Amino acid sequence: MTAIGVFLSVTTSSVVFEPLQVPTLFVEQGYSPEITTTRILDEVARINELSTTTKLLIQRTKTIRTAMEFALKAKSYWAKL
Repeated sequence: MTAIGVFLSVTTSSVVFEPLQVPTLFVEQGYSPEITTTRILDEVARINELSTTTKLLIQRTKTIRTAMEFALKAKSYWAKL
């Protein structure tokens, strides 16, 4: 038996993830609905962390590029004087 977790959105950015129903074979191997749900949520958190880190790196790169462009323009301006 396979089922998909139900996401319930609330007014904040919180998400509720109800325990999944898992096949009997999973349960026999030690993967209860709670364990399976927890492992999936752990992976979602890890993906979110990696995504946030990547976004910060992109923002920093853009800031550095802007600063370097400004410095080059300033250098060119002062060289003309």
